[in-house]
Amino acid sequence: MSCAHVIQKYNTLPCAPLSFFRKYMCPPCKLRKQTHLHWSLSLSLSLILSRRKSKSGDVLKVHYVGTLYKNGKQFDSSRKREEPFQFTLGQNQVIKGWEHGLQNMCINETRKLVIPSEMAYGTVGTPLDVGANATLAYVVELLDIL
Repeated sequence: MSCAHVIQKYNTLPCAPLSFFRKYMCPPCKLRKQTHLHWSLSLSLSLILSRRKSKSGDVLKVHYVGTLYKNGKQFDSSRKREEPFQFTLGQNQVIKGWEHGLQNMCINETRKLVIPSEMAYGTVGTPLDVGANATLAYVVELLDIL
C-alpha cells in the first residue's frame, strides 16, 4: 500500500485503529515529489461508533467531486449529476489512488485524496479535461457499503 500522509489534523478519534495510521503515515514529507498518495480525514462522532470499514471486495456507494490539483478546476462530480457512484473496491474498477485511499473507510466518512498522476490517469489523461501527468484532488464521501 502507498504511504498515506495525513495532511490535515482531525478533530476527533479516527474510526480506524491508530495502528493503521502509524503503519501507513510517512515521516514528515521530505520528498515533495508527489510520488505517493496524500489524504486527509473529516470525521464525526458517528464514525467513531462505526464498526464497518471498507475493504477489498466491498461494493462502495460514494459521492465525489474531482478537481485538478494544480488549479482547482472541477472535471467530474457525482453530486452535480445527483447520482452516487457505485463500484467494487479492489477490482481495478477505479484509479489506483481510490483503490488505496478508500480502504478502511467508514460509512459517512469524507476523505480528501490528492492523487499523483501515476496513481490516476498517468501520461494518457482522460476525455474529462484531465491532461497527461495531472495530479488530481478528490473529495469522497462514503454513503454505504453494500
